[in-house]
Amino acid sequence: MAFLGFCLVLLLCLGATVFELGRRWLNGGREAYLRERHGIDAAEIDAYLESPDYMPPIIYHADGTPYTVAEIVKMGRK
Repeated sequence: MAFLGFCLVLLLCLGATVFELGRRWLNGGREAYLRERHGIDAAEIDAYLESPDYMPPIIYHADGTPYTVAEIVKMGRK
């Protein structure tokens, strides 16, 4: 019985390790793709999205009224 418990703990630790390695690989893969294909770092994109120069996408209502995504989300929360 103790052996089965040990095997279960070992499998859980192995699964957590594989999950963490996969998560790191996927995140690193995104940054490597951006760096290689476009010559930019993911940190540059994040900094741009948080800067005051960033203009959010505009969505137009059927009557022609422009809304940003943030405004639409706020309206949905009311």
